[in-house]
Amino acid sequence: MPVAGNCGYNVALEMLNAHTAAFDYYEVKNRGLLDQLEQTHATNEALSRLLQALTNAKAAKKADFSEDDEMRAIIDQLHAHNPRIFGHSDNHYVWASVDDIDATLTTLDSEAKLLANRISELASRVGMNFDSTKQLTENGTEVMNMNRRHIENILGRMRGGG
Repeated sequence: MPVAGNCGYNVALEMLNAHTAAFDYYEVKNRGLLDQLEQTHATNEALSRLLQALTNAKAAKKADFSEDDEMRAIIDQLHAHNPRIFGHSDNHYVWASVDDIDATLTTLDSEAKLLANRISELASRVGMNFDSTKQLTENGTEVMNMNRRHIENILGRMRGGG
């Protein structure tokens, strides 16, 4: 048979367990969102580097990155992210004319806007989850304080003080 004074402790413990489970849930979600944010940021950085390289290449009226390992890696990363960026070209390391460069720059600019929106969305979701975990922590602290006061009250009565 449970002790009458133990009731508050059990309720507080169960509330803390629920807060802990919810906190863990948001932490896992945030880790996943932060991973997505990191990946999206890396893609955006690669996109910016290619935009800059193609913009610089416009003066020469052509761009050929077929011998540039670093640019090929960037282009491959962007192609893996979204193959449509480069149209249906089999050789997406070479642009033979200013028109080709301009068409790709337009597509890259659109993709950059999409990535910026995605980064904002992910950052917002991380912020909301952080606020939720902060609220859970504050609530858990309040539950512990209430439980402490309850136990102090019971101990005071047991000692004959109330």
